[in-house]
Amino acid sequence: MMPFQTARICYADTLRAPFYRLRLIMKKNWKSIRLLLLLTIGGIIATVLLEAISIDVAAAAPSGDKIFTANCAACHMGGKNIIDPKKPVVGSKKLASKDLFKALLSKSTGGMPAFSKIAENDAALEALYAYVKSLK
Repeated sequence: MMPFQTARICYADTLRAPFYRLRLIMKKNWKSIRLLLLLTIGGIIATVLLEAISIDVAAAAPSGDKIFTANCAACHMGGKNIIDPKKPVVGSKKLASKDLFKALLSKSTGGMPAFSKIAENDAALEALYAYVKSLK
């Protein structure tokens, strides 16, 4: 090409160039791209399945032991109270009735956070109340 001579650029070539580069990148990294796609699709499927499972678990009758272990045992293992040992769960006046127990769970008090999801779910509340009352 001579100096000052302009090259003829085809408009179609300018459109094809990015796709050509993309195709080269995909060809070189196909295994990584395929793995990324599989992980993404797997993540979406896992999320959908976990949502379906959590709905079934919420609909099923909960176990007081499992609810206690998941939500309470960190501070109240064995019916005790590691935050304030003077206020153990076992023998507490808050267990005198299910309504007092529900009120305790409904709002945070002192160092204990609210467990409103348990308090609003009658089956979970009943199961947890029965389990906590059985602790000795």
